[in-house]
Amino acid sequence: MCSSDLVSTRRRVIPERTDRREEVADATIEAIADVGIERASLREIAARLGTTIGVLTHQFRDRDELLAYAFTAVTTRIRERSDSAALNDDAFAGVVDMLLEALPLDQRSRRETAVWLAFSAAATTHTDLAAIHNRVYEHWTNRVAEALSAIDSSIEADLAARLLIATVDGVALRMMASGTRSTDGDVRPLIEHVVRSHLPTLPRGSTNRSKANGARKRPS
Repeated sequence: MCSSDLVSTRRRVIPERTDRREEVADATIEAIADVGIERASLREIAARLGTTIGVLTHQFRDRDELLAYAFTAVTTRIRERSDSAALNDDAFAGVVDMLLEALPLDQRSRRETAVWLAFSAAATTHTDLAAIHNRVYEHWTNRVAEALSAIDSSIEADLAARLLIATVDGVALRMMASGTRSTDGDVRPLIEHVVRSHLPTLPRGSTNRSKANGARKRPS
């Protein structure tokens, strides 16, 4: 490796442990959130890790593979938190909590949202990222639809889920673009209102994608 590939005079080798790829993913997420996806080069990511580009290419075939891994890491973390939120005994609160997990309400989620928006834009021209993007939306739609069916099993839950997710996407984009620093307490009433206002207007039928097991409390 030539000297121009060295990103720091004080280098460290990423330890050989099971979470080493996660460490690289974290640095990639940080870089994308700070400087944007186009400027999140292997050199930039390596510098944040205090290591060399060669260490990164030992773990990942190329930049595209690394970016796809980082995108998957972000969506997995959001999905796990969202799935956990759905376990709320109150079905209505569970749906609201799931949707709130996709909003930039603290430093961690603002970084994740910045990465999500960057990858959503990149997915329009990268088929590999588009495939990941579509899988994430399908999973989230299914989970929200299941939670909605627990509130009212007669609604078209798949349609409701897609409407709510589209609304949350718009709220997230607006919050990031405006630089708004909102908290759960600021945004929760809005999301609760959106869910309540959608449910009565949805068509009823038997084509729900999924039904949740067990009865839960309805919203007041």
